[in-house]
Amino acid sequence: MAAIATPPTSCACHTEFFYGSMSQAAALAAANAYRSGEVILDRFRGRAGIPEPLQAVEHFARAHTGERSVGAVAVESSRMDGDVTEAIVRCGDVRLQVVIEPSAFTAPCGTACAETITTYRLVSLDRLTPVRYATLALA
Repeated sequence: MAAIATPPTSCACHTEFFYGSMSQAAALAAANAYRSGEVILDRFRGRAGIPEPLQAVEHFARAHTGERSVGAVAVESSRMDGDVTEAIVRCGDVRLQVVIEPSAFTAPCGTACAETITTYRLVSLDRLTPVRYATLALA
């Protein structure tokens, strides 16, 4: 009986981050980057344990800033208004307001599988200006 080697459909690094379909070499590179405290942005799908829209928010924040550090990105707050998700994301020393909405596209297999895949579209991404408070001196 012959064995057929197929590329993995995803890579989960210590069950914290997920990646899309990738070759064995790319999966090893992602695992090695994780061991070094970084994520590889190519094929990055998101963090496990948070809702799918917030995974997309983190993905867009990382893609925009190029932030690769494992612990540098976190959703501070979020709210949904219908299908639209708005979130405040800390990305290193920067805070971003990210707004996304679901988007569907037809699978690359065409009419053979007639599958529609849900993904997310970036509506807006804005850097938030830090608020500085002045302390009044007592006379």
